[in-house]
Amino acid sequence: MVLRITTCQAENTHAPARVVADYIGNQLGITTEFVLNLSWPERKTGLLNGDIHLGWICGFWYAQQAAGPHSPLKLLAAPVFSGIRYRNRPVYFSHVVVRRESRIKRFTDLEGLTWVFNERNSLSGNHVMRWALAARGQNLSFFGQVKESGSHLLSMAMVARGQADVAAIDSTVWDDVRSEEHTSELQ
Repeated sequence: MVLRITTCQAENTHAPARVVADYIGNQLGITTEFVLNLSWPERKTGLLNGDIHLGWICGFWYAQQAAGPHSPLKLLAAPVFSGIRYRNRPVYFSHVVVRRESRIKRFTDLEGLTWVFNERNSLSGNHVMRWALAARGQNLSFFGQVKESGSHLLSMAMVARGQADVAAIDSTVWDDVRSEEHTSELQ
């Protein structure tokens, strides 16, 4: 048997998830296959139907699946990210980002502007902004336009190029980009 492992999260999880897959294989003396050659929806389907055995997934999607009476998913672990702000706890944050030279200073300044999000099921890129709107008695009509990019990095690039005014970015993706490893991808 081959233990199939994947990640259904942003690109910055690919390398550490692959390391975990290799580690599990080495520790257990079994063959592991790291699955990235499928789309996110296909990987999620694979986790639900058992074709993929282990996955690094978004907490929101996990909560949706675990709420069902016959969920095939079981929580094994939650990552604890390095950095003081994570306080050695399995948490992460979203950063609401705008262009550096923007005059936007407050959330209310976003009214009528273009918001870009990574994908519909993302807690950090989509639902956190919807929650912020609801907490203010607003809905998506608050924005002039809403676009879906396909990833946090693409959302950041769209803001950087002026194709959108604001995006919510997962803190781990933000940390990775701030390390200047992927700065050229935003050009």
